Formats: sequence, structure tokens, C-alpha cells
Amino acid sequence: MEEKESIGMRIKEIRLKTGMSQSELARRSGVDRAYISQLEGGKTYSVTLGTAQNLARGLGVPASELLGEKEESLGNLLSRAQAISRRLDEIEFIPVIGSIPAGYPDLMDEEEASDYVPVPKDLLKSASKRVYALRISGESLKGDGIENGDIIIVDKNSEVFEGKIYAIRTVNNEVTAKHLYLDNGKVILKASNGDYNDLVMASADILGRVIASIKRF
Repeated sequence: MEEKESIGMRIKEIRLKTGMSQSELARRSGVDRAYISQLEGGKTYSVTLGTAQNLARGLGVPASELLGEKEESLGNLLSRAQAISRRLDEIEFIPVIGSIPAGYPDLMDEEEASDYVPVPKDLLKSASKRVYALRISGESLKGDGIENGDIIIVDKNSEVFEGKIYAIRTVNNEVTAKHLYLDNGKVILKASNGDYNDLVMASADILGRVIASIKRF
């Protein structure tokens, strides 16, 4: 049996035929470019009827061409769209802007983000507006359940709480994620994996506190 084409696949097919970029479609439709990327990449299939209509307008095609209304009644579409809309209101897409310990994770432009991860908004209630994600490389936080390839959510403007996990740039311009402690003017970075030694330094550039981690399978 042939797999049913998703709305994201239809959007991408029509957009590429017209030579339109995702950014241009976002401008014409008023729909966030990151969300368009999620749809086209098959990372989400959630779309409201209103959003589909806006995307169709941006592409210059009838909404039915995106929604496949011939295959499903408008009533069912409306019901599904309303349920999906409620779920979308509960999440936020956070840009993945790099990985650690490899490289300095400076905030990138949205176009340059390597990925986006959906995060429940409840998780971000106490965070600042400067939140981004990094992909973990290594096993130094294995004792915290954070393993190689997982995603950490970092609040760039968080206060410093001793013992919490932070993304930190060291004096050698290396970046790591460790538990942070202060002792007699020194910065001590501790792993939660016994195979890693503590890092002790006179100073460090704190890039933000890790407020959550997400498993990637």
C-alpha cells in the first residue's frame, strides 16, 4: 500500500516547484520559518486549519491542495485541527545551536540552527527569554542521566546556583557542561561520571544554566 503523502511533503513539493525558500514562504504566509522546517522535515505533523490556509495562500494554491479535503471531511479536519492547536499551544520550539564540548556555542541566526526541539512551555516558565539547546558530546554527565547525543536546554540569563549544571567556556576556550562549585575564589567543575577528573580554574565564562535535558533516540 502506498504511504499517504503528508502535508509537509506537499508544502515542500509545491514550494520547490516555485523556487521559493522557506524564509520567503514564512514572509508571505506569516507562519514561522522554524515551524515550516519542522513540517517539511517530518519532525511534526501538527498543523491547524488556519495555519494550513495561511501556508496555502503563501504558496498561491487552494487550501484543499495541502489539506487533501477530498479524502477527509471538513468537519473532521476542523476537529483534528482544534485538538492539534491546543497541543501546539503547550510547546515551544528551541533552536539547537551547537554541541559541547566541541566548539563555542555562540547564539546563531535562526537560519543557521542545526535543529529545533519541541519543549513543553511549563518547563520554561521560570526561564528567561534567552533559551537555547546544545547537543551533548561525551559521557561526563552520565550520572545525571545525560548521555552522548542527548539535548540540553540552557538558560543563558540564569543566576548562578552552586552545584547546578552549567554550560561553561574555560580559559582554554573549550566548552563543557559540568556541575559548578566555587571554593576560595576558584571555579571547580565536577562531572557526575567518576571516570572524569574535576577541572579547577581561576575563572570561567558561564554560558548558561542547564534547566532540562531531552533524550534523542
